[in-house]
Order: sequence, then C-alpha cells, then structure tokens
Amino acid sequence: MLTITNQSNYLAKVVQLGKPQKHPNADKLLIWNVSGYEVITDLSSKEGDIKVFFPVECQIHDTILSYMNMYAHSELNQDKTKIGYISDSRRIKAVKLRGVVSDGIVLPIEKVIKSIDSVRSDGADTAYSIGELFDTVYGIVICNKYVPPVKEIRSGGGQGQPKKNPVKEFLIDGQFNFHYDTSKLPDNAWRFQNEDDEIVITDKWHGTSAIFSNVLTKRKLSIWQKLGRFFGNDIPREEYSKMYASRSVLKSIEGKYHTPDQGYYNTDIWGKVFEDVKHVLFPGYTLYGEIVGYTGEKMIQKGYDYGCKPEEHRFLVYRVTVTSPFDGQVREYSREDIADFCKEHKLECVPELYRGTLKDFMTIHSDFQNNESLLDCLKRIYLEQDCIHCKTKVPAEGICIRNESGSKIAYKLKSKRFLLGESAALDAGEEVVE
Repeated sequence: MLTITNQSNYLAKVVQLGKPQKHPNADKLLIWNVSGYEVITDLSSKEGDIKVFFPVECQIHDTILSYMNMYAHSELNQDKTKIGYISDSRRIKAVKLRGVVSDGIVLPIEKVIKSIDSVRSDGADTAYSIGELFDTVYGIVICNKYVPPVKEIRSGGGQGQPKKNPVKEFLIDGQFNFHYDTSKLPDNAWRFQNEDDEIVITDKWHGTSAIFSNVLTKRKLSIWQKLGRFFGNDIPREEYSKMYASRSVLKSIEGKYHTPDQGYYNTDIWGKVFEDVKHVLFPGYTLYGEIVGYTGEKMIQKGYDYGCKPEEHRFLVYRVTVTSPFDGQVREYSREDIADFCKEHKLECVPELYRGTLKDFMTIHSDFQNNESLLDCLKRIYLEQDCIHCKTKVPAEGICIRNESGSKIAYKLKSKRFLLGESAALDAGEEVVE
C-alpha cells in the first residue's frame, strides 16, 4: 500500500517512461521528461519502464539505497564490492552530467518495493498506479525532505535544554497563519488550463522568509480584570497584537513574547524589518515577503546582494491577507491589490514579470510550431539566467506563478543553475537562513 504520511514537495511518484532524448554530449546517457522534470539515466532504462521518481533534495530510506548498492561508501551497501554515487546523507542532488542537469532520479519500482518487502513481515502484495504520489510503503516512510544539520546561535538557554513555546498561550486558533509551503509548478501545471484565466508571474528572490501580522490574540488579564469579569463587567478577553515570524517560527508578539533564540545569525533581521513596517499592520492584516541583502556584514544568502551594501537589506512583499476577527476567514489580496497597497505605503513588492490572461501569454510567447506547453515556455523565457538585481554574477532563482481567477495560490519554478548552486551549498555545509 502506497500512502502519503507528510504532504510535501518531496514525494516519490510512480511514473512510466515515455520516449527519451539522446544526450547531446554522451552516447551512453538518455534524457527523460518525467512529469516536467529532466532526468538522466544510462541505457538500461527503456521506453515503457515503470519507475519511481525521487525529486532533488529529498532523502531516501537507507534500506532502498543499501539494497540497490547505491551508496558511494561500499561498506553501506549489501554487496560490499559495489560502489554507487549516493552520499551517506542519502540526499538526492541536482547534478550536471556532461553539460546537462538532472532534476532527480528514477529507480525500478520492483526493486524499490522489494527492498521494503525485505524489512516487512506481513507479506501483502504492494499495489500501485501510474501517477501515484507517496512517501510511505506499508507504514515505512521511504522519502522525506532533506534537512541539513545546522548550528544555531542562541542568546541564552544553554545546550541541551528543552525548548518551551509560551507563545501558544496568546494565540487564537485561525488568526495567525504561516505561509503555505509553495508547491512546484511541474507537479501542478494542470491547474493552468483555462485560457481565459488571469495569471500573474513574479520574480522569485533568494533571501529569508518573513511574516508581519496584526491579528487577535488572548489578553493576559490581571486579577482585578478577572474579578471584574466575574461580576459581569464587559472586559474583553481578546485584543489585536502585532507580531513577526520567519518561515516557520513565530519570533515575537509585541508586548507579550520574544524568542530568546536569534537563529542562524546573531542579528534579529526580522525585528529590524518589523520596526519599519509595523505602522502599516492594520487590524487583521498579514504581510508575507522576502528579506534580502545583508545581516550586518554578512549576506543573508551567499552571493545574493540584490543591490545592497553591508548593513543594508530590503523587504519585498509577495502576499497580503486580511483575517476576519469573527470566524478567522482569510481574504487573499489580488496581485493588483498588493501592488496598490505597497505603492500607497511605500513598500516594495516582488517584481512582476507578467499579468494577463493565459491565452494572451501563450499567444505572445509560446512556440506553437513545436507545440510548446506553458511549462516549457516558462522555462525557456525566464530560467537559466543571471540575476539582474545582484551585483555579483549568480543565477536567478526562478519565478512564481499564480492563478488570479482561482485560488491565488502561488507555484514555484526554479532554474537548474540555481538548484545546482543549492546542492553545492549544502555539500559545503553552508548555513541557510530559513
């Protein structure tokens, strides 16, 4: 039984190989289009083969790698005489093979299942279907997002002490919301089919995520206020509070809570930006964006200065929501509303590359002679370029696209050059701000 335990961008997928392309620089390598990704294999893979696709930066279960003798350190393989190419971290990297980048790997499904069967005891047959996404086989999680070990700089608390989360006592369910995990466009290109839908394409910048919000929280009542409520006085138990967070950590609620941990840098870059934007955090509003540039003398992301000098940074808004105080319903701002809000309040928003109907975009940009898809068109126009906003020569990260006529959920498309750089940074053990 194939199931999903943790919904993410790092799920495995059952695929059937179509027709390959010949590698332009290697006679013994083939290039396969696997659900919008390019994967390179040797000649043993054939058209029609059923495989399991694993994306870049996922981590594969040790049992699979050992069973298939894929470890670079042969002592980890079942057959100690064989040497593979996967590191001890079990991470799938973006790799360039003779000038062409491979976006992941494909493994024979029968070997993946057989390797897991070797540590199962129930003996049941494993059913699957083409296109099925999964990370778990009969209760065994076989792949997940690779999370590198990091060393955090803390302002207090000491080593080995358990973390407490007192922030929870102030939060009201449904009021504060982290940003959703942005899914990959190749897995969601089918969502962009109605030619009359309005789409928005924006630049994707490489910094650190930030959230600035002003939503209802619980009041901490004094003993006299509690007594007043007991005797029927109308003393509210809720109030609006301004707060800020990184991608996944709520760092501060003004006047109520502040994290003791600075995280990856000994600078609260989120707090600095908060002081700049808190005057426009109206009740119910949440701003989501990217902080780029520097924290002190160090770049937030190595090589990506975005026109800043040391001690300088920029905050670019990519999402604005308004949360109802009554039922927690979240209203999503359109791209036009975001641009107007930023202009009115002298904030930056991420650069817009296109806004209009899908039909107009394809009419202007698509190569109809080659029956080019939206995904291929976007790759050709926007990816594999240098970042024009940075003084250093680094690859642009990619783009985001969202359907303004639908859910307004954004999907990301990263360049292969950028993915290679990400993999190299992880190999080098470089710390990355979340």
